[in-house]
Formats: sequence, structure tokens, C-alpha cells
Amino acid sequence: ILIPLFILFFSYLINPLFNFGLFSYFKYIPIFLLVLCTCLFLFFVFRFIYVLSYKNKKRDFITWWLKILFTCLFPIAGLLFNNYSDIFGKGGVFGDFSHPMYYILSILNGIVLCLPEFTTKSCGNH
Repeated sequence: ILIPLFILFFSYLINPLFNFGLFSYFKYIPIFLLVLCTCLFLFFVFRFIYVLSYKNKKRDFITWWLKILFTCLFPIAGLLFNNYSDIFGKGGVFGDFSHPMYYILSILNGIVLCLPEFTTKSCGNH
């Protein structure tokens, strides 16, 4: 987590050196680097979790908990964060999602995504 923050801090230190003429677009490089490093960090964290769960005998249990976490809890937490971070006036950062139906649909979506796969058994040798 400190690597993206270090890049952001370092790029803000050297940014005034390139803040003239054609180099004025360099002011967006710190934001780009922060987003890029954060995405790479999250990719490697999720890859690490996947590799651990793949080599572990408790793979189904870990996969089930990760499904619940990503399909049920994180969407509800995102809705709550958006509704209670009232930065831009009425509604949150991404709009007004305070209606209870958004929470109900989020829970139903999580339940449907956590259901096991339905497979059909073939009859005969077709």
C-alpha cells in the first residue's frame, strides 16, 4: 500500500519542475500512477488469494466465503458508503441510492450469484 503513496508523494515533489509549456500535461501523471499502482496491487492480492485457495484442500470453503464477501457484503458496504458520504449535497458521490429497493436488489443479486450451478444430466448416449 505504501508503494502507490510513495509514487504519488514523489511525483508531487518533482511535478513543479515540469509544470510549463508542453510539459503541463505531466500534472496528471501522479493520478495515473496512483490508479495504476492501486490496480496492480489489487490484482496481485486477488491472485495471491486465488493461488492459496487453489493449492489448499479447503478450496470450496474459501471460494464460498469469497463469493459471499464480493457479491453480498461489498455491494452493501458500497451503497452505505455512498449514502453516508454526503460530499456533494443530497445523495452520495455517485448519486442518491438511499431507496431501500437498491439494498433489496443488491441482496437478491448476491444470493443468486452464490447459488450453486445447475447442471442437467443427459439421458442416454446422444
